[in-house]
Amino acid sequence: MKTDRRLFITGLASATMLGACETMDTLPGGIPGLGGFGPLSQAEASSGIKAALSNGIGHAIGTVGVLDGFWRNGRIQVPLPKVLEDVRSGLRLVGADGIMNELHLQLNRGAEKAA
Repeated sequence: MKTDRRLFITGLASATMLGACETMDTLPGGIPGLGGFGPLSQAEASSGIKAALSNGIGHAIGTVGVLDGFWRNGRIQVPLPKVLEDVRSGLRLVGADGIMNELHLQLNRGAEKAA
């Protein structure tokens, strides 16, 4: 989820900065050195946003798509469904929760491979 927020923030910041470039050219007495190439076309702005999102996605995949990318990160770790967590709690009382722990690990390994 944090990765989704980072991608959203990166895209939003990119869109804001790219939009500001066009605005800087239209301001009277604009600031020298900023936006000196004229307003951005829609194609240029779109290309910049796509590049920023691609960069963010590449970074995210490189972070979570590795061994322990999900499992060791408590913020994005895939939890066991509630019903299975209840079963694990019951099994833990008799010292037999190992199979549920393994299932939890394998859920996260699957997410890492999918990324």
